[in-house]
Amino acid sequence: MSHRRLCLGVLLVSSALSCAEPEHTTQGPTPAAASIKAQAEEGLCSEHGVPEALCTKCNPALAEVFKAKGDWCQAHGFPESFCPICNPGAQFPNVARAPAAAADWCVGHALPESMCTKCNPELIPKFKDAGDWCPEHGFPESACPVCNPQKPPAGAEEDAIEARV
Repeated sequence: MSHRRLCLGVLLVSSALSCAEPEHTTQGPTPAAASIKAQAEEGLCSEHGVPEALCTKCNPALAEVFKAKGDWCQAHGFPESFCPICNPGAQFPNVARAPAAAADWCVGHALPESMCTKCNPELIPKFKDAGDWCPEHGFPESACPVCNPQKPPAGAEEDAIEARV
């Protein structure tokens, strides 16, 4: 009888140990936190997983641009071409911002000169067609100095002064 009790006791202890919660470690971020950080570094909206500059959930005014182009998923409220639910593997439009060179900086409007639609209005259709447009401020959404301000590159102001002289 004591042998049975011993076996039962060992069984109960081993069961209790196997159900115990694992120890918490501080060996880095959780996979979810790492994923959010990686998305932010890639310019993706951490909440919705689409390009931040084109996120229609965070920038509702963009929805009308995509609707006008016929690129709209009514069921999910994203552009159909890269709706994360209907088209989870779809390629995103390239709206990544590389740091601007000092010579390509519009000091007056605080964005790359090559994207400044105030100084170069002929660029407007290109950005609107790409869905990269801030209707409120009249700049490409990805470089809008109000919605997505950028730090001027080193030497930008000096280059602008030299260009005026």
